[in-house]
Amino acid sequence: MTPLELLRNYFFWFLDFFKTYSIRKHYKEIKLINENPADIKAVKLRERNLKNLIAHACRTTSYYSKLKSREFDDFPIINKNLILNNFEDFSSNLYQKKDLIKHSTSGSTGVPFEIYKDKNKVSRNSADVIYFSELANYKLGNRLVYIRLWVKKFMRNKYVFFFQNVIPHDVLKNSWSEINDFLNMLKSMSSKKVLLTYPSYLEEVCRFLDSKESDTFNYNIKSIITTSEKLNAYEKERSEYFFKCPVYERYSNMENGILAQKTFNLRSSFKINHASYIIEVLNIKTNEHVNSGEVGKIVITDLFNYATPLLRYDTGDLGRYEIKGDSEVVLSEIFGRRLDAVYNTQGKFVSPHIFYKISHFSKLKQYQFIQNKASEYTFKLNAKKEDTQEDAIINHFQPFLGQDASFNFVYVDEIALLESGKFKKVVNLMS
Repeated sequence: MTPLELLRNYFFWFLDFFKTYSIRKHYKEIKLINENPADIKAVKLRERNLKNLIAHACRTTSYYSKLKSREFDDFPIINKNLILNNFEDFSSNLYQKKDLIKHSTSGSTGVPFEIYKDKNKVSRNSADVIYFSELANYKLGNRLVYIRLWVKKFMRNKYVFFFQNVIPHDVLKNSWSEINDFLNMLKSMSSKKVLLTYPSYLEEVCRFLDSKESDTFNYNIKSIITTSEKLNAYEKERSEYFFKCPVYERYSNMENGILAQKTFNLRSSFKINHASYIIEVLNIKTNEHVNSGEVGKIVITDLFNYATPLLRYDTGDLGRYEIKGDSEVVLSEIFGRRLDAVYNTQGKFVSPHIFYKISHFSKLKQYQFIQNKASEYTFKLNAKKEDTQEDAIINHFQPFLGQDASFNFVYVDEIALLESGKFKKVVNLMS
């Protein structure tokens, strides 16, 4: 770290020393539990945190106070719609809204949603970010190029950006001329930096660089962290080639925080944030726990949001888990929202990972795969028809989707981003 980066680091922790809800205290607990999840001390800490949450939720919220059993496995599975329709029932009566921090999402990839967090939960989130960022080669005080939709509510005072060493870049600046300007900006920064970005923006950058067929340039990037969308093999492989650094995929959401992340030691699976959450993978229909390797819905219990306690909250995402070594549970795959899952003509789930290979058969800038009906699919391509091998695409994907599958091709000049600045590569119109 440079002297100025170290100064930022020291000053952050100096200010935290005087806070009621210490981020450092949370950080130490997060580090202890996540680095030794099977250790007896870590197990007892998690059991204590769950016990305290259950007691608090049942004592201070209308919804949980009505439950007859206090056993964790007996708690019902909840979801966004249930919370939205009964919001006050999930709110703790110990807090007033004016003392809480509201987090909201536009619902561009699902149901619009907002949730309140108490100050201790916000500190816990900050500590989670610091810990998991360290696992992705970022230390507090390093320069961070943060690529997202920078609407007014997310913008900060320029002095705050300077103090945090954050360079904001709007994801909507994604034309090839704007991407060229972005790359020139990266070249102009002599200091090492970390990129935090949506995978879809990385894809745009990589396709731009591929179109130039230029040699890699030393952009002086330590690592890239992706968030909010599924990272595919093309984005990862080409980003690591062009920027000469590792790419780490993060799994998080607005209502909870960082749930899991790929790390240097876990490059092919996700390290779960055992310290702050209990993560279950359950059968979509029966809510029973699935076996290792089976696809199920991801259900979260947030151990630290006391303002809006969420126990066994259905995220709407699909995933698989496995056991590493003797005991550590990790997420081996995360597929994204169930509403956007696609199925073959026999009704069986198809991994969205297969669709990135469409770039092997077309000189494209963007793509979107759409399931229209049970056996009808559409490839929406930002590409030229003459540069696309339609027969080869059908021959490649038909074995995955079914020999009776029918395919349409639609060519467009642009596939628009969602209001959030994110991008859906796979869409199910039957949902």
